[in-house]
Amino acid sequence: MPATYSSAAQAVHLLRVLIVEDDPIQLALLKAMLLDSGVRLVAEAVDGQGGLDRLADGRFDLVITDLRMDGMDGVEFLSRALALHGGAFAFSSAVEPDVLASAESIAHLQGASLIGALGKPLQIGELQALLRRAAAACAPSGQPERQRPAQAWPLSALATALEWRQFFPVYQPKLDLNNGEVTGVEVLARWRHPTAGLIAPAQFIATMEQTELIDVLFRQLLRQALADLASWEAQGQQLSLAINIAPRTLEDRSLPERLVQQVREAGIAPERISFELTETAISRHPATVLESVTRLRLRGFQVAVDDFGVGYSSLALLSALPFSELKIDRSFIAGMPLNGKVMPILESIMRLAKELGLRTVAEGIETGAERDFLRALGCEAGQGFLFGKPMNGPCLAAWLASRRA
Repeated sequence: MPATYSSAAQAVHLLRVLIVEDDPIQLALLKAMLLDSGVRLVAEAVDGQGGLDRLADGRFDLVITDLRMDGMDGVEFLSRALALHGGAFAFSSAVEPDVLASAESIAHLQGASLIGALGKPLQIGELQALLRRAAAACAPSGQPERQRPAQAWPLSALATALEWRQFFPVYQPKLDLNNGEVTGVEVLARWRHPTAGLIAPAQFIATMEQTELIDVLFRQLLRQALADLASWEAQGQQLSLAINIAPRTLEDRSLPERLVQQVREAGIAPERISFELTETAISRHPATVLESVTRLRLRGFQVAVDDFGVGYSSLALLSALPFSELKIDRSFIAGMPLNGKVMPILESIMRLAKELGLRTVAEGIETGAERDFLRALGCEAGQGFLFGKPMNGPCLAAWLASRRA
């Protein structure tokens, strides 16, 4: 058995799965298919309240819930389950494609880690692909990243974590959709907590953005990312690097010059560094963003609009800002080939980007069908689990080497 397959099978074996399904036949069938696929622990609940009770009593890596249930439907269940469950979710339902797409959009907007949907009748190949994504979403230790509410971490704990360098960057590959080449990576933050394990950024970024702690985190992540970028270049792999930047950090007028000095000391051209700003942040801080983005572009850096389509920026504001890249939010990508309403929206986004001279990047690509649709629409680049999950520096270096081989 190849090592990669063995590792994937082992990761699936470690998953703990909860099924929330009110149809006894579908429940029994899904449980049998999960066990046949190698899942070690499968729990079940026959309605939404039972699912919440299960989550309150134990921790699961994946929750598969039916959407159309009597009483508490799947959308309400997921909304209430987010307070109890920090792992992955998946829908299992035979609802109409547009209703499924709406449910998926609600899940993404609420911050749920939704990794897919299973149709009815159930298909074993579909289920096994879902399990692989669930396993990939787990931390390297086999345990999922802890999803604690952001307010659970006091500022003192976050400051101590920064002082002890417990935050580190992971990198998600970005590929050219036309030729499949790896063109760059996006930097994502992780917190290696000494007792709580690996913690995802959704659980600490919002709190940090209220204080100067976000500036310290940005500097630490960028410093390590530039060192890794230089290391990969020494191994023959020239990549671009994208990193999120908060409006608060942009308020520092000395920032552009400091960044130029920092990248030059690392031996990296500013043109290979892209700073990503969310559309919502742009609309809330237009004056700060306009000045800062302009000054960064004057020094050769790239600047991207992140999560485009879910914020509140006016087209006039976007056209006035000298961005170089537009990143399409994953909520538009999930289930895209089945959702006829999304297609004209994506076509409009692609047309807008072309008219503004912006490069387009799609986030959250998980299937070949999604990739093919985006490529046909003219999207230039993409990232998502289809290509590669976020990896630490050494893992990404090994992944790049395996692709070259």
